[in-house]
Amino acid sequence: MAFTIDESESTRVIHLTGNVDIASAADLRPVLIEALISPQDIEINLTEATGIDLTAIQLLWAATHAARKSHKYFAATGAVPAH
Repeated sequence: MAFTIDESESTRVIHLTGNVDIASAADLRPVLIEALISPQDIEINLTEATGIDLTAIQLLWAATHAARKSHKYFAATGAVPAH
């Protein structure tokens, strides 16, 4: 998995590409933590993701939960890969 980040004054978009699995979750975690402490809204773009495993889903769920607790906007765009 690779990811890119696009930022504006109001939104940080994290584009996930390739297979998002347990190995890449370790790289994604600090990116999500940094996004959660930033003042920007967070968007996770899954358009280029080819797969996503349970570990990555759990990590994204935890980030969603943390954002909701702090009243921060957090959304995912694109479809979750079927496999």
